[in-house]
Amino acid sequence: MEQYSFIKHPIDAIHDYIPELLPGINKIITIHRNESKTIMAFYSEKMDSAENYKTKKLDIQEIQPALINLMGQKSPYDWLNKQNLPFIFEKKSAIKVLDIFTEYENVILLIRIPEENMDSNSLIFVFLNQNPSNFGVTNSINPLTTDNKSIIAYLMRGAIYSFVKQQRGNKLIHLKLAEKTNMLISRTEGLTNELKITRENYGISLVKLCQQILFKIGENKSVKYSLSSTAIAAIKNYKGELNHLESILLDAVAYLDNMNNGKAKEVEIPESLLFLNENHPLSPIQTDNQQKEDKYFKTRNLLNKIETAVLKVKQQDLKMTGTNVGKAFPVPITAPAITDALYNHKSKINSLIKMYPGQWTTARSEFKPLKNIIKSDTEDSE
Repeated sequence: MEQYSFIKHPIDAIHDYIPELLPGINKIITIHRNESKTIMAFYSEKMDSAENYKTKKLDIQEIQPALINLMGQKSPYDWLNKQNLPFIFEKKSAIKVLDIFTEYENVILLIRIPEENMDSNSLIFVFLNQNPSNFGVTNSINPLTTDNKSIIAYLMRGAIYSFVKQQRGNKLIHLKLAEKTNMLISRTEGLTNELKITRENYGISLVKLCQQILFKIGENKSVKYSLSSTAIAAIKNYKGELNHLESILLDAVAYLDNMNNGKAKEVEIPESLLFLNENHPLSPIQTDNQQKEDKYFKTRNLLNKIETAVLKVKQQDLKMTGTNVGKAFPVPITAPAITDALYNHKSKINSLIKMYPGQWTTARSEFKPLKNIIKSDTEDSE
């Protein structure tokens, strides 16, 4: 992926800009300070007639004092010749040490560009031919006049300075956009983390709620109900209605009490008995009656409470009356209230018993008000 041109230092970008501004230019040298105020020097030379340039870094350690002097001068531009330059170029090694000025026919335009936030200038050395050939005049052998040079220097410095300011402005805009983007990313990550923490806290709250429900159920029956580690993990990820949790737990408790004949004092509820969502492999919601589940929720809840209460009454060796069963509810109710509730849910109770013949077996066989509802419906159908 290509980078913005303003990502690098604007004076470095000059090596790409000047050959487009002045096609045919042979050599360019730039001197500037980077953000850490280290003086950097780069040299570009035309390699072939196809306008291909090669740029290299120059070693200027020995001539830094002379360069610093040039960088501190206020003149926006100067015309120099070989004798005015602080370095000598020779083509002796693979490292290009300055050999460029041996060509007497060249003149050198030195352009100074104020450095950003520093009291000094960047230096740009542009090597021009003595005649106007760099400016598209190919049939003239006359050297550049003083007036020509003044116009050329004025226009070139203006164009280069404008380019540098544009690069700096674009970079500043980019930095502001990057800052805002980073702020948005940080804010998004912060919200994501907050959401994650909220979900975790919500999951912990769900577990505590379930533990309270189980404690209340067990307290009435002198049984300690607990959740397995996998059940706790499943509850943390529960996304259903809160008021369904009690019914789900009552289902699990009733099932385990039936399996243990109501004799166990400590019972751990596994995940497999918690029908937390419709995708649960053991969930009765996965039957053909799936879409009817919400319709029967209150009725299921009633039957679960009656089954749990009946088991408690049986465990305590009490008489299986409506009054005793009502007192064994998580929130005690009267016998007439149980009778009214059964009557109001009569049709749905019988539908659920047909759908789930293996559930609420103790209440169906030992609690007379429920037996009467089932019997009544059977007689009505006959």
